[in-house]
Amino acid sequence: PDSPTDNYCTLNPLQNNAHSTLSDGNLQSTGTVAYTTQYSGTQMIFSGEKKYWEVTVSTAGTQMYGIFKQTAKWHATHTSSVSGDQMTLHHSTGDTYDNFNTIVTANYAPDGALPVTVMIAVDLENDIIYWGDADNDLWSDGAGSYDQAWGTAVGESLTANLNWWPAGRSYGGTSVLNYGQDDFIGTPPTGFTGLKTSEK
Repeated sequence: PDSPTDNYCTLNPLQNNAHSTLSDGNLQSTGTVAYTTQYSGTQMIFSGEKKYWEVTVSTAGTQMYGIFKQTAKWHATHTSSVSGDQMTLHHSTGDTYDNFNTIVTANYAPDGALPVTVMIAVDLENDIIYWGDADNDLWSDGAGSYDQAWGTAVGESLTANLNWWPAGRSYGGTSVLNYGQDDFIGTPPTGFTGLKTSEK
């Protein structure tokens, strides 16, 4: 469905570390184990918007996925980000982070199961981000399980009235992003749309 007049978000090769290889139309990121490589999407999520996308993790690594603050300086290496630059979920541990070293919630989600397709919902009307299990259409309880319906999902609070980039890292593994180019596996919550130019 991607067209010159209605573009979907992809991964941005201009904001991608040399140790992270993009492929599949810039929707797949494969990272080298020795480097904390970051990636970023090409379309920003603006304050007031509600956006949904999915990331499939099929190979082991310490992938992280979530969002990166527009007002923060872009760093090619994940370890250079500072507190508050991001809000990401660490796949291997299930912890959420607001930079590389600062855990916001330990054991927010299950740790390490593969393969998995994770749902990400960013609500910038209320400034909250959520993660869930697309295969079972369930969201995190904020305490280590994907077992909640959307109405009782537990998210992480964000700094209000900011714009964010979809972002993450593929350290030692492969992440495949779907911003709506393909059918979603999970069900986007009511009012949430994929990332494409016609849905602003």
